[in-house]
Amino acid sequence: MAEEISRRDRRAVMAAALFPAAVNLLQGPVWAAGRLAWLCPLLAAPAGIFLGRLWRRQRGAFLEGKGSAGRQALRLAYLLWGVVLLWGSGARFAHRLAWSFGEEDPRGAVLAVTLALALYLARRGQVLGRVGRVLLPALAVLTVGVALLALPGLERENWLPAGAGELAGVPAGAAVVFSLAGYPVFGLFLPIEEKEGGAGWWGWCCAALTAGLGVLVGAFGPALVLRMDEPFLYLLGEAGLPGAFQRGEALLAAVAGLGDLCLLALVSFGAGRLWRGLFPAAGGAAWLPTAAGLALAWLEPETGAGFLAGVGGVACGVLFGTILPAVVILTEKVQKAEEEPSTFCGPESL
Repeated sequence: MAEEISRRDRRAVMAAALFPAAVNLLQGPVWAAGRLAWLCPLLAAPAGIFLGRLWRRQRGAFLEGKGSAGRQALRLAYLLWGVVLLWGSGARFAHRLAWSFGEEDPRGAVLAVTLALALYLARRGQVLGRVGRVLLPALAVLTVGVALLALPGLERENWLPAGAGELAGVPAGAAVVFSLAGYPVFGLFLPIEEKEGGAGWWGWCCAALTAGLGVLVGAFGPALVLRMDEPFLYLLGEAGLPGAFQRGEALLAAVAGLGDLCLLALVSFGAGRLWRGLFPAAGGAAWLPTAAGLALAWLEPETGAGFLAGVGGVACGVLFGTILPAVVILTEKVQKAEEEPSTFCGPESL
């Protein structure tokens, strides 16, 4: 029997994993919609809430149990997507820490430690759930604090006037926001104790991203945001406090890095379950997908991070976070509905 966690813990770890993914894709809506980037999460919010209602129908672990060749193919596809996420997200995590440390590039050492920590946290679903429960409030306080400190530096000219081209780009920016579902989808591999509730957390995430993009564009303007490596970390420079950026830069990178670690551990957990489902005889080697993804992050960091930030990564995020879960969950619901009447049609029921 798979270890079950509470629905609160599963939501917490999925939301915490969403934080670094959103930070890594902040420039996508800005590139698509410019000054109106803050409208993109609002446009994506209704679809996000619907997605949350769909996900909450999943009680057991996603793609669990024996199945057909089609189910095995889905497991393999999600396993490969997990390796890609570990590749790209691991590369961004190492780059963010290297950027905050200065000239020295500790990518190899960072990824080696990350591999050990991700595998340790992914050993049990309950451990990962408790990490998410503790980490999510810290990330929320960090984000609100940075946004409040940056408020005095906001300029109205960075928001308005907006052109027709920027307005036309809002749907494309909303697609980038919606692709974020492809990251915390691995939380569906965490079986919960009871039916999932509270689908509105997707709406809160979209609201937070709206505020974050509004502050970011208001502080720097879309052109400057697109030239930054880590726009979120630069926000503290708008605080107006002497030495705030120098003192807070490492703290921001460290706390944001904890979100990266939560994402990597969540994906590692899901990849391990998928590996054991695909190769039951080699279940002891379930660490291989995590090791492969982080090894690629060390060997080809730009390729992995560039893919996740590009059109291919956005398309895969929508596919694996929305389309495939919808097909699987709704198909299982229809099959169960068809099987239920048969329990009342036997001779025993007459």
